[in-house]
Amino acid sequence: MTRASQLRDELQRVEKNSTPAGNDSDFDSCLQGLGRKKLSDFMTGIKTYQAVRKTLPPQRSGRVIGEFGAAKLIDYGDLESPALRGVILLIPSLVNRATIVDLSPERSFVRFLAEQGFRPLVLDWGSASDAERDFDLTDYIGKYLTAGLKQATEVNQGRPVVLLGYCMGGLLGLAAAQLYPDWVSRLILLATPWNFDHQSKLTASLQAILPLLEQLIQRQQGLSVDSLQTLFYGLDPFLVVNKFCHLGAEVTRNPQLDRGYLEAFARLEDWLNDGVPLVRGVARETLLGWYGQNSTVKGEWRIMGQAIDPARVGQKTLVVIPSRDRIVPPESALALGDSLPWARIIRPDIGHVGMMVSPRAEALVWQPLVEWLNI
Repeated sequence: MTRASQLRDELQRVEKNSTPAGNDSDFDSCLQGLGRKKLSDFMTGIKTYQAVRKTLPPQRSGRVIGEFGAAKLIDYGDLESPALRGVILLIPSLVNRATIVDLSPERSFVRFLAEQGFRPLVLDWGSASDAERDFDLTDYIGKYLTAGLKQATEVNQGRPVVLLGYCMGGLLGLAAAQLYPDWVSRLILLATPWNFDHQSKLTASLQAILPLLEQLIQRQQGLSVDSLQTLFYGLDPFLVVNKFCHLGAEVTRNPQLDRGYLEAFARLEDWLNDGVPLVRGVARETLLGWYGQNSTVKGEWRIMGQAIDPARVGQKTLVVIPSRDRIVPPESALALGDSLPWARIIRPDIGHVGMMVSPRAEALVWQPLVEWLNI
């Protein structure tokens, strides 16, 4: 049910419960009561989140086995139980923290992979240092991703590894698979955009402000976290209000709400608020190039002098396209899946972030992913 239909139903209930038709004062009174209830729920949700996050236990972290500038290669494998099924190198987005793959003991994609006998390594990009302010995607891929991929193959006893990219990280992984085919055995792309004409609201809004966006990138020498969040929150302006209203209503109905549920909410909210700014070259390449000019589909996105072309990727590829994705519309990701010669496409009934944090993620995404690796 959409937020608009929910609000319509609530107003209909208010109108039905008000006294004789035509009594505007009673209707206004009920409407004001509805507003006060929403405000109360919102404030209860905010206070609950603030209280829970203060008492969160420390998040488990892996072992750093490589450092490349601000980036780190983190090993989440279980040393007590050697990986029998090879190494998987995970590549997250440049604008979000890598911790989404290990959000909590109950919601940990990397822990799941380790339990299945794989050795998961994560390339954590970190935040750009002064030495990286002039980086573009060729720098990130040619220097840091290349170094991480090379070390991953060494960990895998010289054998090629599975490369897994999440969202923007999928595009970086796609480029690496094309440029370094001998180091990549298989490719997995989770919610990875390709045809940015299908990015609907976000593409339309960015294309409408391209000149202003260029000025903003120049003035900020990149794009700040606040600016990035403003752009993405434009996809659903009421998202923040609605989720805290929902939390507050749940707490009001059940003051003894499950602690695990509250901790999961707080960890996810912390992750959402802990973004990473984009350096100038990457901001231009992604926002002005990908979104503004659809450079990917046009064959104009080049890394290390090569146009990145899905048709040139020879590895077997799993393309996961969540059907409820509001960040990467399924049509955008499907354009990539259809362009890869050896792709299998699955379309789980789940959302973009839900692939990592939803209670249904293991059944809908993680387990099918492992089953595909067994083929």
